Amino acid sequence: LTPRELAARIEHRVEGPLTRNRVRQLCQEADEFGFGTVSVPSAWVTHAKICLHQKEVAVSTTIGFPYGDVLSSAMFEEAYTAVNVGASEITFMLNHEYALEDATMLSQERRCIEALIRACRKVRPTVVKVMINVTTLTKDQFKQLVQMVLETGADFIGIFGASDGRHHVGIDPIGSLRALIGDQMNIVVWNDDLDRMTDESSEEGPTDLRHGFAISFLEQGAQRLITTRGPGILRTAKQLAAHAG
Repeated sequence: LTPRELAARIEHRVEGPLTRNRVRQLCQEADEFGFGTVSVPSAWVTHAKICLHQKEVAVSTTIGFPYGDVLSSAMFEEAYTAVNVGASEITFMLNHEYALEDATMLSQERRCIEALIRACRKVRPTVVKVMINVTTLTKDQFKQLVQMVLETGADFIGIFGASDGRHHVGIDPIGSLRALIGDQMNIVVWNDDLDRMTDESSEEGPTDLRHGFAISFLEQGAQRLITTRGPGILRTAKQLAAHAG
């Protein structure tokens, strides 16, 4: 990937509480680096949309972070309202604990996602990402949830990894996912380990170690990466491209 191609695959976000100035800075960084998307809580969608007026950066918001364990009606209302005020992408955190209780609840979760997608797309073309928290899932549970998400008509199916990196779906959850879905859906990765890594210095200057991991996720088959470390990853990408001539 060229630096520009890499940037287009990054969904830029920040940790912690936001202010108007911080949202403006986030949007400026996204425009400067060429990131495809910025991710903000739904309360800041309108402000982000204003900051990105006539820019090519999409605005996304996450619904039900981190476990999706809120009322379906509340998630539906938040997503629908966010799209009405300017969001063009929705990241939906799957309530996997609820969905895995029994077949009825799994079906209810699928219908909730389907209804959310229909409602949002009546307002505007909306990219929908459904995130699965893989931290505590078994392989069979993971497979069951993936098959359900495939039926919803979402654009992306996502892997969310907790900060301790523990999961039971295998050493390579992206490979496991690609084997299950083939080319039916795009993959998005949101990995806390990536965001918590520190920089390393060498004789050639500072190197963001996250760059290598970001590239590895994309090489394994992901089309999108949600991260707080996009600027560092891009700076390293540009350094490496310059050294390569």
